[in-house]
Amino acid sequence: MNKTWNWIGVQILNFKIAILATLFLATIWLAYTASQIQLSYELAKILPQSNEQFQLYESFKKKYGEDGNVIGFQASASVTGSNVWDTSLISTFGSS
Repeated sequence: MNKTWNWIGVQILNFKIAILATLFLATIWLAYTASQIQLSYELAKILPQSNEQFQLYESFKKKYGEDGNVIGFQASASVTGSNVWDTSLISTFGSS
């Protein structure tokens, strides 16, 4: 076993320039490849276009756009200072 490790060490020392050059080129290639990565913010098309929730989401995107987060609610009556904390006035998005 000791003889095997000695042989491996000798081979590494004999080919140190070739090993270092290979590692350097691999690092350059991987850095270039990593710089070409592009992120996609599109949702996977896992729901059929006839799905009610998908259509609701698409109408939401059309109305508010795709950038940023939007939190919205719809009040069933005019909200004033006296009833602003009354949660019974809030309906869920998309309900009629």
